[in-house]
Amino acid sequence: MKKLLFLLLALPMFAAAEQVPYTCGAGNAFTLNIPVKTRGMSVEYVWYRNDTVVQTTPLTAGVTSIAYTIPAGSAYGSAVAYHFKYRLNDGCEEWSRSPQYVITFMSCPAPQASEVAGSTEICENTAGLIYSVERVEGVFYEWAVPEGWTIAYGQGTSSITTIAANTAASTPASSGSISVTPRNGCGSGSTKALEVAVSAVPVLAIEGLATVCANVLHVTYSVSEQQGVAYEWSVPAAWTVTAGRYSHSVTVRTSAASGMVSVAATSSCGSAADTKAVSSVANCLPSTCAGVSSPGAVDIAPCVPGPSIVSIFKVE
Repeated sequence: MKKLLFLLLALPMFAAAEQVPYTCGAGNAFTLNIPVKTRGMSVEYVWYRNDTVVQTTPLTAGVTSIAYTIPAGSAYGSAVAYHFKYRLNDGCEEWSRSPQYVITFMSCPAPQASEVAGSTEICENTAGLIYSVERVEGVFYEWAVPEGWTIAYGQGTSSITTIAANTAASTPASSGSISVTPRNGCGSGSTKALEVAVSAVPVLAIEGLATVCANVLHVTYSVSEQQGVAYEWSVPAAWTVTAGRYSHSVTVRTSAASGMVSVAATSSCGSAADTKAVSSVANCLPSTCAGVSSPGAVDIAPCVPGPSIVSIFKVE
């Protein structure tokens, strides 16, 4: 039986057992690759793990190495012994045995990220916002940002540059968490997050009726709601705010006085104000003042003068 000429890189030939260096960490696939010279003959070989067959390769020509990839699911344990048996197509049936290759699958801790650093009070549509953690060699950093944000560049690294706006859609940037999860061959570490609050530059345009009936309930005026913006409404003399004075939508009870409905808005990113002139009409007919007798109604049709009907003003 002709023997294979082994070229055991860094491993002495035909030793009883050789410790194989392994630094990938438990749970990661690893390949044993033994270069050989077959002198032009085909070779058949079988790999064993602790004397249990794990791979069989039939007669193959042109073999330059005998290799076995240990699956990730089997990459565990201490002092695990691998070897292979082989035979050539030289007319003999004799099998020969390789040295043992002993591997201890060292476990390693998953990577951990430092606290996320960066701004927490943000104005909508701000670009060039940088968030980062301490860099560790060999670690991939997976970042996530709140809805409506864009990662301009840096995904996968320890530092990202962001825009507090969605450059691909009209979605407004939301408050939320800037988070990062570190990963490497040892697994995924804990996710670290930084809470950010997004405020908008107030933009106001009051919506609501310009003509209303005097002394009616449930008349509503509103502006578009924006994140991080505080509102305060003012109404004409003798009108009463019944709900929402400090929200984006206000509900009032009118009086006979005409005047201005106004709203002031402030945020950490600026301030704005808007006003709307409103005429109050007395002596409206119920049929021309839709909603007078419907608590909770939002749209009250503009009134037209009619006979004096006092009783409708008492409807709650």
